[in-house]
Amino acid sequence: MPENVRIIKNPHRKNKGKNKPLLVALWILAMLILIGLVYYVALPPLNIHSGSFWTFVFFLLALVLAEFSRRYFMYHEKKYEDQLAEDTEESSEE
Repeated sequence: MPENVRIIKNPHRKNKGKNKPLLVALWILAMLILIGLVYYVALPPLNIHSGSFWTFVFFLLALVLAEFSRRYFMYHEKKYEDQLAEDTEESSEE
């Protein structure tokens, strides 16, 4: 690898992990408030034959899937960055 090329690290990952419990608690609280507001506005009856109930269930599932997919892609992005860093170290040693 040429000397004038450098890898720029993501500046947003600098303090990752220090405030993680607080951020998780805030995320859970925000999701509970949002779910509560949607429930209050839509007021779906707990009746599986009601369309409002299924709208609420699908909305709730969409939120959960969005969070899991965000975590999945963040994990794989980090894994890719680590692999890229290893590959550049190996190529610079050669």
